[in-house]
Amino acid sequence: MFIDYVTIQLIAAASGLLFAGIYILKYRSGKSNSSWIYGFWMIGFILLVTGLDMIFTWPLPGSYNIIFGEPSVWFGALLIFIGVAIKNSSDLLPLALLSSAGGLINIVISVDILIYSMTQSPIIAFGGFITSGLGALMAPLGLKSKSIRWIIFILLVLSAIAFAVTGYGAYYQHASDFAHYLPPTMKGTK
Repeated sequence: MFIDYVTIQLIAAASGLLFAGIYILKYRSGKSNSSWIYGFWMIGFILLVTGLDMIFTWPLPGSYNIIFGEPSVWFGALLIFIGVAIKNSSDLLPLALLSSAGGLINIVISVDILIYSMTQSPIIAFGGFITSGLGALMAPLGLKSKSIRWIIFILLVLSAIAFAVTGYGAYYQHASDFAHYLPPTMKGTK
Protein backbone atom coordinates (compact mmCIF):
# COMPACT_ATOMS: atom_id res chain seq x y z
CA MET A 1 0.00 0.00 0.00
CA PHE A 2 1.23 3.47 -0.88
CA ILE A 3 1.52 5.65 2.22
CA ASP A 4 2.17 9.36 1.78
CA TYR A 5 2.78 11.53 4.82
CA VAL A 6 5.16 13.95 3.16
CA THR A 7 2.49 16.61 3.78
CA ILE A 8 3.03 16.66 7.54
CA GLN A 9 6.80 16.58 6.98
CA LEU A 10 6.62 19.66 4.76
CA ILE A 11 4.46 21.60 7.23
CA ALA A 12 6.67 20.51 10.15
CA ALA A 13 9.76 21.57 8.19
CA ALA A 14 8.15 24.94 7.37
CA SER A 15 7.20 25.40 11.04
CA GLY A 16 10.65 24.36 12.24
CA LEU A 17 12.40 26.73 9.83
CA LEU A 18 10.19 29.63 10.86
CA PHE A 19 10.59 28.72 14.53
CA ALA A 20 14.40 28.48 14.21
CA GLY A 21 14.49 31.75 12.26
CA ILE A 22 12.59 33.60 14.97
CA TYR A 23 14.71 32.00 17.70
CA ILE A 24 17.98 33.02 16.02
CA LEU A 25 16.77 36.63 15.88
CA LYS A 26 16.01 36.51 19.61
CA TYR A 27 19.29 34.69 20.39
CA ARG A 28 21.58 36.29 22.94
CA SER A 29 24.82 34.53 23.81
CA GLY A 30 24.72 33.17 27.33
CA LYS A 31 20.96 33.75 27.71
CA SER A 32 18.49 30.92 27.43
CA ASN A 33 14.75 31.01 26.94
CA SER A 34 13.60 27.57 28.04
CA SER A 35 10.00 28.13 26.94
CA TRP A 36 11.19 27.50 23.36
CA ILE A 37 12.31 23.92 24.03
CA TYR A 38 8.83 22.42 23.68
CA GLY A 39 8.39 23.81 20.18
CA PHE A 40 11.80 22.51 19.13
CA TRP A 41 10.98 19.10 20.61
CA MET A 42 7.53 18.86 19.04
CA ILE A 43 8.64 19.75 15.53
CA GLY A 44 11.83 17.70 15.88
CA PHE A 45 9.88 14.63 16.99
CA ILE A 46 7.52 14.78 13.99
CA LEU A 47 10.41 15.19 11.55
CA LEU A 48 12.59 12.53 13.18
CA VAL A 49 9.86 9.86 13.37
CA THR A 50 8.48 10.40 9.86
CA GLY A 51 11.97 10.74 8.41
CA LEU A 52 13.20 7.52 10.03
CA ASP A 53 10.16 5.64 8.78
CA MET A 54 10.69 7.05 5.31
CA ILE A 55 14.37 6.10 5.05
CA PHE A 56 13.76 2.58 6.39
CA THR A 57 10.53 1.67 4.56
CA TRP A 58 10.66 3.77 1.35
CA PRO A 59 6.91 4.50 1.11
CA LEU A 60 7.38 7.05 -1.69
CA PRO A 61 8.45 6.43 -5.28
CA GLY A 62 12.22 6.28 -5.84
CA SER A 63 14.58 8.90 -4.56
CA TYR A 64 11.80 11.03 -3.03
CA ASN A 65 12.46 8.96 0.09
CA ILE A 66 16.01 10.33 0.12
CA ILE A 67 15.20 13.98 -0.60
CA PHE A 68 12.44 14.15 2.01
CA GLY A 69 13.40 11.43 4.51
CA GLU A 70 17.06 12.08 5.18
CA PRO A 71 16.85 15.85 5.70
CA SER A 72 13.84 15.24 7.96
CA VAL A 73 15.92 12.94 10.17
CA TRP A 74 18.81 15.41 10.29
CA PHE A 75 16.64 18.48 10.95
CA GLY A 76 14.41 16.62 13.42
CA ALA A 77 17.35 15.36 15.49
CA LEU A 78 18.98 18.80 15.32
CA LEU A 79 15.83 20.51 16.62
CA ILE A 80 15.48 18.03 19.49
CA PHE A 81 19.09 18.55 20.55
CA ILE A 82 18.79 22.32 20.21
CA GLY A 83 15.91 22.03 22.70
CA VAL A 84 18.13 19.97 25.02
CA ALA A 85 20.97 22.51 24.69
CA ILE A 86 18.63 25.40 25.48
CA LYS A 87 17.23 23.50 28.48
CA ASN A 88 20.76 22.91 29.80
CA SER A 89 22.03 26.41 28.88
CA SER A 90 24.71 24.74 26.75
CA ASP A 91 26.85 26.35 24.08
CA LEU A 92 25.01 26.15 20.72
CA LEU A 93 28.18 26.23 18.60
CA PRO A 94 28.56 22.43 18.25
CA LEU A 95 24.96 22.16 17.05
CA ALA A 96 25.40 25.16 14.76
CA LEU A 97 28.34 23.33 13.15
CA LEU A 98 26.14 20.26 12.66
CA SER A 99 23.50 22.57 11.22
CA SER A 100 26.06 23.54 8.58
CA ALA A 101 26.55 19.92 7.60
CA GLY A 102 22.79 19.55 7.20
CA GLY A 103 22.77 22.75 5.17
CA LEU A 104 25.19 21.20 2.70
CA ILE A 105 22.83 18.21 2.37
CA ASN A 106 19.98 20.59 1.46
CA ILE A 107 22.12 22.47 -1.07
CA VAL A 108 23.02 19.19 -2.83
CA ILE A 109 19.36 18.12 -2.79
CA SER A 110 18.29 21.48 -4.26
CA VAL A 111 20.55 20.84 -7.26
CA ASP A 112 19.26 17.26 -7.60
CA ILE A 113 15.67 18.56 -7.66
CA LEU A 114 16.48 20.79 -10.63
CA ILE A 115 18.60 18.24 -12.49
CA TYR A 116 15.99 15.47 -12.20
CA SER A 117 12.93 17.78 -12.30
CA MET A 118 11.56 16.33 -9.08
CA THR A 119 8.32 17.30 -7.29
CA GLN A 120 5.23 18.94 -8.77
CA SER A 121 6.98 22.34 -8.58
CA PRO A 122 10.75 21.88 -8.94
CA ILE A 123 11.49 25.62 -8.76
CA ILE A 124 9.63 26.05 -5.45
CA ALA A 125 11.23 22.89 -4.01
CA PHE A 126 14.64 24.11 -5.20
CA GLY A 127 13.99 27.46 -3.50
CA GLY A 128 12.99 25.78 -0.23
CA PHE A 129 16.03 23.52 -0.11
CA ILE A 130 18.62 26.08 -1.27
CA THR A 131 17.48 28.82 1.14
CA SER A 132 17.26 26.44 4.11
CA GLY A 133 20.66 25.03 3.16
CA LEU A 134 22.28 28.45 2.99
CA GLY A 135 20.66 29.52 6.27
CA ALA A 136 21.82 26.35 8.03
CA LEU A 137 25.31 26.71 6.55
CA MET A 138 25.59 30.19 8.07
CA ALA A 139 24.40 29.16 11.56
CA PRO A 140 27.86 29.18 13.24
CA LEU A 141 28.49 32.73 11.99
CA GLY A 142 25.06 33.82 13.22
CA LEU A 143 25.98 33.03 16.81
CA LYS A 144 28.44 35.94 16.74
CA SER A 145 26.81 38.49 14.44
CA LYS A 146 23.39 40.16 14.62
CA SER A 147 23.53 41.15 10.93
CA ILE A 148 24.22 37.53 9.90
CA ARG A 149 21.31 36.44 12.11
CA TRP A 150 19.07 38.75 10.06
CA ILE A 151 20.32 37.15 6.83
CA ILE A 152 19.70 33.67 8.28
CA PHE A 153 16.24 34.75 9.42
CA ILE A 154 15.34 35.97 5.91
CA LEU A 155 16.66 32.76 4.31
CA LEU A 156 14.75 30.56 6.76
CA VAL A 157 11.52 32.53 6.31
CA LEU A 158 11.82 32.21 2.51
CA SER A 159 12.43 28.48 2.91
CA ALA A 160 9.49 28.13 5.30
CA ILE A 161 7.24 29.84 2.76
CA ALA A 162 8.39 27.49 -0.01
CA PHE A 163 7.83 24.38 2.12
CA ALA A 164 4.47 25.69 3.39
CA VAL A 165 3.25 26.42 -0.16
CA THR A 166 4.32 22.93 -1.23
CA GLY A 167 2.90 21.26 1.89
CA TYR A 168 -0.50 22.96 1.88
CA GLY A 169 -0.75 22.38 -1.88
CA ALA A 170 0.04 18.72 -1.27
CA TYR A 171 -2.77 18.50 1.31
CA TYR A 172 -5.17 19.72 -1.35
CA GLN A 173 -3.77 17.35 -4.00
CA HIS A 174 -3.61 14.34 -1.68
CA ALA A 175 -7.19 14.85 -0.51
CA SER A 176 -8.24 14.61 -4.15
CA ASP A 177 -5.92 11.68 -4.96
CA PHE A 178 -7.01 9.61 -1.96
CA ALA A 179 -10.70 10.67 -1.84
CA HIS A 180 -11.92 7.23 -2.86
CA TYR A 181 -9.13 5.12 -1.40
CA LEU A 182 -10.21 2.03 0.51
CA PRO A 183 -7.84 0.06 2.72
CA PRO A 184 -7.45 -3.61 1.71
CA THR A 185 -9.56 -4.68 4.71
CA MET A 186 -12.56 -2.73 3.35
CA LYS A 187 -12.31 -3.75 -0.31
CA GLY A 188 -15.12 -6.06 -1.27
CA THR A 189 -17.26 -5.15 1.76
CA LYS A 190 -19.63 -3.01 -0.28
